[in-house]
Amino acid sequence: MIFKKIYFLYLITLLVMCVPALATHIRGGEITAKRISDTSLTYEFTINIYCDSKGGAQACNAANDIILCLGDGTVVKALRVSNKDIGNGTSHSIYKYTYNFTAPGVYKISAIQPNRNADVLNMTNSVNTNFYIATTLVINPFVGLNTTPILLNPPVDFTAIIGQTWTHNPGAFDAEGDSLAYKMVVPQQGTGQESCTGTPVNGYKDPTQVDLSCPNTTFAIDARTGTLTWNTPCRAGQYNVAFVIEEWRKGPDGTFTKIGEVIRDMQIIVEDTDNAPPEVTVPPSICVEAGKTVQFNITAIDKVSPRSKRVDVVTVTSVSGIYNQVNPPQFIQPNFASFSYSGGTGAFTWLTNCNHVRSQPYDVLFRAEDNPPAVFPKLVDSKIVKITVVAPRPSNLKATAEGSKAFRLNWAVYACVPKGSIAEVIIYRKEGCSNAAIDVCKPILPAGYVEIARVPASTTTFLDDKNIKRGTNYSYRIGMDFGTGLGTSAVSDESCVLIDNANIYLTNVSVDKTDATTGEITVKWIKPLGLNQAVIKAPYQYRLFRATGQTGTGGFTQITSINTALDNKADTIFIDKALNTKDNAYRYRLDFYYTENNRLTILDSSDVASSVRLAAATSVKSIDLTWTANTPWNNQNQKHRVYRELRNRPGVYNLIAEVPVTSPATFRYNDNGTDAFAADGLVNVRMSPDSQYCYRVETVGTYGNANIKPALLQNFSQNICASPKDTIKPCPPVLKVDDIACDIFNNTVPCSQTTFKNTLTWTNPDKNVRGEDCDKGLIKYSIYYTNTQGGKFEKIAETTVPIQTYIHQNLRSLAGCYYVTASNRFGIESDRSNIVCKDNCITYKLPNVITPNGDGKNDVFQPLDCPRFVQTMNCVIYDRWGTKVYETQDLNINWKGVNTGGGDVAAGQYFYEVQVTFLKLNLQTEPFVLKGTVSVLR
Repeated sequence: MIFKKIYFLYLITLLVMCVPALATHIRGGEITAKRISDTSLTYEFTINIYCDSKGGAQACNAANDIILCLGDGTVVKALRVSNKDIGNGTSHSIYKYTYNFTAPGVYKISAIQPNRNADVLNMTNSVNTNFYIATTLVINPFVGLNTTPILLNPPVDFTAIIGQTWTHNPGAFDAEGDSLAYKMVVPQQGTGQESCTGTPVNGYKDPTQVDLSCPNTTFAIDARTGTLTWNTPCRAGQYNVAFVIEEWRKGPDGTFTKIGEVIRDMQIIVEDTDNAPPEVTVPPSICVEAGKTVQFNITAIDKVSPRSKRVDVVTVTSVSGIYNQVNPPQFIQPNFASFSYSGGTGAFTWLTNCNHVRSQPYDVLFRAEDNPPAVFPKLVDSKIVKITVVAPRPSNLKATAEGSKAFRLNWAVYACVPKGSIAEVIIYRKEGCSNAAIDVCKPILPAGYVEIARVPASTTTFLDDKNIKRGTNYSYRIGMDFGTGLGTSAVSDESCVLIDNANIYLTNVSVDKTDATTGEITVKWIKPLGLNQAVIKAPYQYRLFRATGQTGTGGFTQITSINTALDNKADTIFIDKALNTKDNAYRYRLDFYYTENNRLTILDSSDVASSVRLAAATSVKSIDLTWTANTPWNNQNQKHRVYRELRNRPGVYNLIAEVPVTSPATFRYNDNGTDAFAADGLVNVRMSPDSQYCYRVETVGTYGNANIKPALLQNFSQNICASPKDTIKPCPPVLKVDDIACDIFNNTVPCSQTTFKNTLTWTNPDKNVRGEDCDKGLIKYSIYYTNTQGGKFEKIAETTVPIQTYIHQNLRSLAGCYYVTASNRFGIESDRSNIVCKDNCITYKLPNVITPNGDGKNDVFQPLDCPRFVQTMNCVIYDRWGTKVYETQDLNINWKGVNTGGGDVAAGQYFYEVQVTFLKLNLQTEPFVLKGTVSVLR
């Protein structure tokens, strides 16, 4: 039933007039919303009102309906569907209303009813303050269907004792698994005028501020669990507090969007009596794979009453959406959790399944209540256990060699794909085996693994035949990606595999001598693994090939051939001489030949291995070293060695550091002169730009194959020398741009002026924001500019030191952003200064009357001020019947009271719509629209 606005105001007046007759009675309440249709925007609203069933029984029983505002201008009566006593002097009235919204939007659902209990200490005149609660409902088709959180624990545990800690938890449960956050708000009262709006109750104080003689008392809500704690009240009486439960949904990009909130307003009654609250002990947060059982015990004890030293019997109950609800519908699909309590111990059990998987944890509330003699109030302790159910890991992964350069992966079908998801199996690979443990609740990929493929969730096999290196152990893991916004599973256990046929392997490509013409590289290899000499006949021969550069597929030239009987002779080494190792890296390939029909026939070719290439970059009082190696063995997850030449012993290198490396990106070291390796003696140096420092690097790698010896392969780079820089960067300047007072500007700058200027000034500090000294040997400043916000900055000018000002002239517009940098004598430029932006002064006003009689006064409809900084303008003028009589794009409009044909229009009132685009910093600004009327007087 929809009320007229005037009738609603009249009803509110009647309700206020009836307060003395009905008496005061409301302790608290909240509103929840549930969407009940998949095809229409139909919601069922539940209004929970908690009444004082002792002093306010008459009023409670008489309140058969409640005023409900639906946020779109609709005001209705929601009828009471139940009213029952729930203990502790409290009755619970439930009101319901079903409503269909016509469009998505943000709706503030509110309810108002007289009247709060009298004598509430932390607000003024509570007896005459109505009770107002609100819930914000966001209907957004882009975030999906939504139901507000349900508060499963009613606010009946409102009794607190002076000197004892008091707690309450609403037991909020979100059926869609959205994230909930809690914070305190001020209780509201309805304004009772014009709309269903609320305003803070009069004279509200935090409960801790009512009696300032208790300075150590605290009152707060846990933002994550929703537990309210008052530690500890010190003044008896009634208090009202309110808190909001915010609902946040994770989007496809990983960010959270607020999609609604529920406010609970509740009462706390502090008494000075002999009792102490119980204490319930629960386990910490729990994470479990779907399909496994969660089991734990909780215990509860009663604290000793301070005066009588009494210990009471404690009862523990639990509420959560994961139990089989007494009043359906259910919040989850079976299996449901169970909880039983007896003899001081409670047992919780929940057999989870795939339907329970979600990103946010399930909150389970455990509520311990003591049972003192009837003359004492019951006290409560509440604790939350968060249980996260994650998707199980894929299982039964097995990798086997298939051919000489491929692996076949097989695994069990994944049976836990969320309904409606577009799930994929992600396949990961790394060189080597580690069998690192996996935490199913933290789906972090172990170090070294990279994604190599994705296949549909229904797939159970995959052939990996890309970039396989022979003689290398590979390990595989698989994980599940459930699609946009649904996350991923933890990865499977590792499956490790090796192709081990009759293969030939290079083991070393090490630079022995660095020179432009006489450089040398040692190349080593091992005898063929797995060679059956009874089948593969001798004689045998090695052929070694070389190409210039670290990468590439061609350019190889044979540089030697070595006949071998595969005995113990040193025929697996070759020193390659007369190379330009100073400027070039080299790569090598080894072919192995056997004899068939009296002819040498190739059996196998090794993978290509390159020499290590070291690079040096000069830095401030240090040198940055980086190195690369393109080898079939794995140089990662090792310690590489950095050597520096001794200053007084040319050609002799001292080990200064062992560098832990995890990937090629970590093949780097910054030498600031410190010797970090003490075993061969510490040789620290002071880095000088007048000296050169020479280096070589030794990589350490492995095939990860126990049959390839040695297990660790060590190779040197070429030598390289460099000098450090002798300066530090200048500090970024601090920039200012002259400001303008728009009222003065618009009144003093003539309309004829079409060019403008901005004046920049800056200072240059001695220290940067980190408090570090900066270079003071400056030679110039550079000025950068963009005329739009977010635009690309370009250098527009330079000034020589000490000039610290610049006038940017001949501008069409004042709008623009600037920054300045400082440069030293080495050409090193500072970081940019602060960015300072300036915008145009915008004004646009039009007259409301013109008198086009040719007397030179008010003859023309045009802007009252200069149409300055106007980029485009379109003006349309209509008569009072809506017929367009004139249109122009003239920036000054200049309408002389004529129609489009040039004839005079009749005297009277005309309507105009002007759309103006201004030159502004923000190019995306919408056109300025001005609508109004102008009278033509003749």
